[in-house]
Amino acid sequence: MTIQQIERVRNPYYLTFGKAWQTLLYKQSIPYIKALDDPHSISYLESIPLDIKDTRELFLKTWIVTGRDFARISYKDNHKTISTQIRTKDAAEDFFDNYMYNFAETEAGMRIVSIATTNKDAMLSVIRQALLKGEQEGLGAVEMSKYVQDALKEQMTIISRYSAERIARTEIVGASNRGQLLGAQTLGYNMKKTWLMGFNARTPDKNNPFNHAIHETVNLYDDFLETGEPMQHPGDPKGSAGNVINCNCSMTFEVL
Repeated sequence: MTIQQIERVRNPYYLTFGKAWQTLLYKQSIPYIKALDDPHSISYLESIPLDIKDTRELFLKTWIVTGRDFARISYKDNHKTISTQIRTKDAAEDFFDNYMYNFAETEAGMRIVSIATTNKDAMLSVIRQALLKGEQEGLGAVEMSKYVQDALKEQMTIISRYSAERIARTEIVGASNRGQLLGAQTLGYNMKKTWLMGFNARTPDKNNPFNHAIHETVNLYDDFLETGEPMQHPGDPKGSAGNVINCNCSMTFEVL
């Protein structure tokens, strides 16, 4: 498939999971918003514990559903290019699900805490700024609590929308490419993979040394290297943040 075709397939996932992430990120601000009903809560807002259960659940769902579906697509597309005399049997459906679950939890799982922590930091930043402005305006305890509460509601509506779009795109690109690679590897044949440059492919600069404007071809199980660091596929979780966030590159495969 071309990058245009791949992005068209990804679009429904961006939309569905983007909405789900937006809902979740805002939901995580609700304990802080409710706490502010009590003017005395300001003293302990920063100590409200971080709960990553919902983040973990949605993260795994994003990777499993997207990865499984793209593994099926890749498996079927590459299956067609192999001679009918040597085609493999269809892969078990639950194999793709189990693989993506294990991969997401072990290889990409560090991002679960990162996503939840980043969202909490964003909330606390809004609270601190509102407190500072409220103090400058000389607000009393009750007025201050209401002022911070309103600021948090307003800003988290905006922050959750933009953060959700970034998270959904980053994780879906990673999951879809891992799924594509899984589908190709499941065939069990000698193949090569080629980095397929995305619409927003970037060239190295002093602020971002990573290179996505490449057309590198390597063996199926080898790392791409021209990205600036070893990566099995675009969006590979072992890549640095600068190499995976908002990347929309993909891959093509060739049976040798």
